[in-house]
Amino acid sequence: MPSLRRRSFVLALASLTGCVTDARQNSPQDRPMEDVHYTVSTTVRPSSDSELQLSVRTLDSDITPTSPARISFRLHNAGSSPTPIESGVPAPFGVLYGYRDTERILLWTDAYERSQYVQVEDEMVVGVDEVGRQTTLEPDESLERTYSIPYGTPNLYEGRHTVNGTGGRDLSFDGINYRIVLNITRKE
Repeated sequence: MPSLRRRSFVLALASLTGCVTDARQNSPQDRPMEDVHYTVSTTVRPSSDSELQLSVRTLDSDITPTSPARISFRLHNAGSSPTPIESGVPAPFGVLYGYRDTERILLWTDAYERSQYVQVEDEMVVGVDEVGRQTTLEPDESLERTYSIPYGTPNLYEGRHTVNGTGGRDLSFDGINYRIVLNITRKE
């Protein structure tokens, strides 16, 4: 049977651990921003010299309780011949997440609900079938999809979020890996 002194030490250590955890959760850079408004901007690297060009632009930068941020992803064939595109589902970009450290946020699109390969519950992706899709872009043709980041998105923190597809894979088209960064800042 443990001594009373040992039991007191274990209880004190457990209480101290709780305090340290609570302090970290309350530090400004690690606290979810559910109680404030914020702004999103994007950057894309590299700018492509390929005939297949990816552009990302912020349509609505503010995230408020009544309006999500909206980001447009556009893939354009600037070449003179049809170009096959291989991607996850839904084509051509798949399921996209913004990663920050060990956390990730879902970039939402209604195409997830329409895809037979993506399982969705309450506007959250809970499963994705690992199937490849091939789409062909004709010369001067574009594919565009708008994603949103709603207010109250789980794991949404201020800072830089790197956009990757299903399984944490880079977005890659025509042999070029793209680095897309969402910069999420507190709106003053």
